[in-house]
Amino acid sequence: MRLLVPAAAFVCGGAVMVVEILGVRLISPVYGTGIHAWASLISVALVALAAGYFAGGRLADRRPGPRPFFLVVVAAGVLVEAIPLYAPGVIPVFESAGLRAGALLAATATFLPPLFLLGCAGPLALRALARDLSEVGKRAGGLYAVSTLGSVAGTLLTGFFLAPVLAIDDTLRLLGLALAATGAVGLLAGRAAGRAGAGLLLAGALLFPPEGARTAPPGVPVFVADTPFQRVEVADHAGERWLWLDGCVHTHFAPGPSADPRGSYIRLFAFLPGFRPEAKTLLMLGVGGGALDALLSGEEYEVTAVEIDPVVLSVARGLFGTLSGAKRLVVEDARTFVRRAEEAYDLVALDVCGSDFMPEHLVTAEFFRELRRVLRPGGVLALNAIGSLRGRVFPALAATLSATFPHVDAFAGNPEGPLTNVVFYGSDGDLVLPWAFEEDGNRARVRFSGGTVLTDQRNPVNLWNAPDSREIRRTRRERY
Repeated sequence: MRLLVPAAAFVCGGAVMVVEILGVRLISPVYGTGIHAWASLISVALVALAAGYFAGGRLADRRPGPRPFFLVVVAAGVLVEAIPLYAPGVIPVFESAGLRAGALLAATATFLPPLFLLGCAGPLALRALARDLSEVGKRAGGLYAVSTLGSVAGTLLTGFFLAPVLAIDDTLRLLGLALAATGAVGLLAGRAAGRAGAGLLLAGALLFPPEGARTAPPGVPVFVADTPFQRVEVADHAGERWLWLDGCVHTHFAPGPSADPRGSYIRLFAFLPGFRPEAKTLLMLGVGGGALDALLSGEEYEVTAVEIDPVVLSVARGLFGTLSGAKRLVVEDARTFVRRAEEAYDLVALDVCGSDFMPEHLVTAEFFRELRRVLRPGGVLALNAIGSLRGRVFPALAATLSATFPHVDAFAGNPEGPLTNVVFYGSDGDLVLPWAFEEDGNRARVRFSGGTVLTDQRNPVNLWNAPDSREIRRTRRERY
């Protein structure tokens, strides 16, 4: 028991962090991946652990010995393993409460029970090891250290190895089985074979449960994967191929030799060749389905494409048939790539906006200054964003770009609608469209004023965009 209890505590510590990390991935297709999702999961975890510590302490005084501890570990393992079974039905229930309240309620209903049991395990483990008051401090310190090391191991194992390779559901099932097996070994050592066998039997059965009902994109499924960054889904619908990231549309067009992505927001990037007809090099930051590559394929640019998610890059090339002529494909965060870049470009297309979420570190004055450094004199930056023309986000983006570039212009895809994509252009040279683009440009051009400059220190862009994000999530389909 002197070794089995710390070993089980190590696994429990790792399980807490794995559930927190993967919990955000589970709720993100419905509630997004903003800081509100992380705040919800962390808050639920802390509340569940606090309640578990309290309940576990009371139980430890009433039922001393290792058996209650191992029973709780087995029960926690079974609940963790069952998360993929009940989560698809529970998480969407609270969608009407909004992104923030809904995420908190969904996280509570889904993850509080297993995290509560993992909290109970701590005091029970201490009671199982400490025989008298003279060794309580030593045993408590040792258990806290072992549990914390387990948390470190669980975090690194999930972020570096499991999440990039296994589906979320499979990872949770394996984690639950590991917990249940650890607890069962302890019960067997304590001569509780019946309870150990029952726990292992249930845990084994949960390895092959029926699939839960997930909200799937419309059309014929082509591809689905959970990556460390998002859920990636591809479906064929209405004569087009659609890319969905975390439950929202990102790209849609009919791939092939005659690919025409102009039916979506991507057409707003068509002004890039108009502003700089002499441009030869293009840096794409964010790829999606590669619709921008299809749109500008006739320009024969020397393209460097940067995408943080390697699965998305593979989907663009394999399922949408784009990027085949790209000079260089890079799997990296856009900001780190730009910071280290030694090459300069004529054009930069920054299309990293999710359907309802903007990576905050990629829309600040500091980053735009870094981008200006990799633009050749007279080069043009194009930035895509989505939201409401009446909100605070677009004026803030205009103000932030204007703080870096002396010339800024903006064009909306649906200026009369409640939500629209807006593509901003910035340059240190004049932005003058040739006559062939004037009619489309004048029709789509929008002006913004009075915005707040966004910085690395203060950037509430996703907070301001929350009502629009909720609408996007509610409809589950962008209207271009």
